Amino acid sequence: MDYQVLADLLFPNVTDTPESLEERFPLRNVPEGAVVTRMAPSPTGFVHLGNLVQGLTSERMAHQSGGVLFLRVEDTDAKREVPGAVEVLINTLKHYGISFDEGATIDGDNGEYSLLLGNAKGIDGPYTKGTYLWVEVENLKRLEAKIVEGPYIHHCVGIHEDVVPVLYEACKYIGIQPDLYDNNEEQVKAYLRGE
Repeated sequence: MDYQVLADLLFPNVTDTPESLEERFPLRNVPEGAVVTRMAPSPTGFVHLGNLVQGLTSERMAHQSGGVLFLRVEDTDAKREVPGAVEVLINTLKHYGISFDEGATIDGDNGEYSLLLGNAKGIDGPYTKGTYLWVEVENLKRLEAKIVEGPYIHHCVGIHEDVVPVLYEACKYIGIQPDLYDNNEEQVKAYLRGE
């Protein structure tokens, strides 16, 4: 199988190279030989022994080597998500001495995220029980590139008004960077100035 052909079919507009990604996301400042580990549980209920074993192993490998432990709470199984499970998970791991350096916390995620903002037109699409919104955008290639670049907050919201300027301004107060894919930052700033 020609993997380059498959990659081009799946991601036709990706132009990033390993070198450009390494430049955009530089290495963490950790000692030589340090290990960076990741724990990615689903918030579907109480913490079980497997979570504790994985958490303890990841934490020890990272911290004994001078590395970093990253907590990434999965958000891909919304139907099974249990309210309050993230707090239970973090508190239980903390009780057992498993502490994280990056990622999710009870107060939210402390990663460097951006909010991707833009306008789209809602269009008809296949029925999906309300889980998907079908939209049309002016520059699909630019939107695809932005999504691949990330990192973004994972959820997508469709609002039937132009609230881009309001969300752009709100980013200042919630500590994330606004990122416009419509290339209209000057118009948004003019709107916020009352022009």
